[in-house]
Amino acid sequence: MYREPQIPNFGAIAQTVRTEATRAAESVVHDFAESERIKFQTRIRRQEFESFDAFPLTPRWYQKKKAAGADLRVMIATRHYLEEIKVITERNSNVSVTVYVGFDEMDRTRDLEGNIVPYPLYKIARVHEHGSVKMHVPARSHWRPFYEEMHERSGEVRERIRRVVALALRKKYGKIIKR
Repeated sequence: MYREPQIPNFGAIAQTVRTEATRAAESVVHDFAESERIKFQTRIRRQEFESFDAFPLTPRWYQKKKAAGADLRVMIATRHYLEEIKVITERNSNVSVTVYVGFDEMDRTRDLEGNIVPYPLYKIARVHEHGSVKMHVPARSHWRPFYEEMHERSGEVRERIRRVVALALRKKYGKIIKR
């Protein structure tokens, strides 16, 4: 009587690993980025960046914001800047994805009345991050410290991806994969 071979189809296992690893990585990284986006927005709302205290609003800008009924905190005025911070996922030509927290390149800034100004938000962020002598804007770094802290927490993401992939493989190939 003929018995089926007991040798697993390693090609199928390798394909499953690729598929599950890609799916897990995208999902876990997106969840991590979304969580970090919320933390970042909260830190801006709470004014928790050292540079915000080091360089408060100028008296002139403070009065202008106050007269317009705008939020008097740094980087918040109309809340547009804060609300447009998103998790962006870009598909790369090599089938990988890049996930980051930032602004879509098409997002435009708004003035104190809420009118769209034809200037991208990511450039406004860059000006505020590094400052501008020409525009009399002090450097209010908040993106760099945020990205540095996010990078420090990213180690847990790799471990989570590994666990999710291992679980998916155990579900599918539990008989041949131990632990």
